[in-house]
Amino acid sequence: MKIIITIDDVEEETLNILLKERFDTPFVFGIPVGLMGKELEEFIISSKELIEKALRTLKVEIASHGYYHVCPEVPSYKNFRTFLKMFFSTYDKVEYLKRTIGFIFRKKFLNPKFNYDIEREISWSKNELETNFHINVITFLYPGGYITKEIIKKTSSFYKFARTSEFGINYVSGLKTSRRFFLKNISVSKYTDFQKLEKYYEKLHQKEKTIDEEFLLIETYHRISEKVGNEKSIYEINYKEFKRHINFLKNKWQILRFLDM
Repeated sequence: MKIIITIDDVEEETLNILLKERFDTPFVFGIPVGLMGKELEEFIISSKELIEKALRTLKVEIASHGYYHVCPEVPSYKNFRTFLKMFFSTYDKVEYLKRTIGFIFRKKFLNPKFNYDIEREISWSKNELETNFHINVITFLYPGGYITKEIIKKTSSFYKFARTSEFGINYVSGLKTSRRFFLKNISVSKYTDFQKLEKYYEKLHQKEKTIDEEFLLIETYHRISEKVGNEKSIYEINYKEFKRHINFLKNKWQILRFLDM
């Protein structure tokens, strides 16, 4: 079984903790390039200089997380259908419900210049990341997980992989098919019971042996904090618990990046 750890947004506090601890674990950072050094929902996205330091110090892959971290307007019935599908399949239902509400209000009150532009969010974001950091960006993390046929087509023209926000596991063999643009994940929040999650992984590993097909699990984090019991967001995970869980994964399975696949 293979594991990929994605960290969306990459806020300053999170990255400073990872740098201080000099983690040797591979990570995939989802960067909304147009917001580097700026505020997103009361948190500050890491600056270009801080991300450059991470590239020198950590085992990091940079992925695009859009330009301004906005999602497209799609017909309401599709929104509702997508919401129900993801709500009933996700590991953390409370986390997903609050997250959806947050996106609705953010779309409603954002400055008009942040309206969705498919070229800017998908192709420009890749170009700017590559220019800023002199790297090859092959992965796109859909902001909010919202996708349309047009977005899928555009993404597949510029990237090798793309991760949705839909809960689930992936098959390694699917990375050779169009499924690599619909990769599922396991989103982690302060409501996550890590012991329960780890038992779930153990069961998956046993199933993997019986069907002779390797699984790819993508764990998604947003905010890592050294505070305990005083989280400012549903996305905040205590650093000590995060470290313990990552060590559990490292001792059992291979953690890698999309670049390594």
